[in-house]
Amino acid sequence: MSTRISRLAARVSPLVRLGYELDANGFGGCEADVRRLIRTARAQGIDGPAVGVLADITAPDVARLRAFAVVSAALVSPTTPRDLASAS
Repeated sequence: MSTRISRLAARVSPLVRLGYELDANGFGGCEADVRRLIRTARAQGIDGPAVGVLADITAPDVARLRAFAVVSAALVSPTTPRDLASAS
């Protein structure tokens, strides 16, 4: 397995677990993980409306879940332009 794929797999697994947790229980018990995800996204150059919605604890959960999908997809896609989260 290449190093690039190994890094991708290491990132995907926690995102999948967080996605399942958010789906099952909402954001209530996951805010620390969500904040880490936001910091990681910004550190990777992903910053835009989707990141802002995900970071907004007053936004409706449905909006934050959609933002989570956009941000996590941008993080794990090796071919996605870094401005994907800005285009949503």
